[in-house]
Amino acid sequence: MHYERATKYVGLVGKAQKTTRPGRGKLHNLSVKTTIYYQDTDGAKNYHECESFDAALSSIIAQRFDELAEGALQYLHREALKVQASKIEQLERELAKARAAKRELDQ
Repeated sequence: MHYERATKYVGLVGKAQKTTRPGRGKLHNLSVKTTIYYQDTDGAKNYHECESFDAALSSIIAQRFDELAEGALQYLHREALKVQASKIEQLERELAKARAAKRELDQ
């Protein structure tokens, strides 16, 4: 579900609009907020942020959006496949229980 939704979402970038204002979909906003955990000594500040780094990272991601979006979609697809594959194990356990119950009934 997440993969399909994300694929449609990313597919809007570059897609022709069907409006009175011709144009194509584009990445409109991208922002990253990082927080680094590091505590030098007991009682010292332990969460650190840097707006200039976040802005630079956001710019780099925007420049490489197509490549990174493809990687993100591949990640979501792989996660969806893992969920589906895990269902096989669950179904096999249920099937084993059902077969054991049938054998017991057949005796």
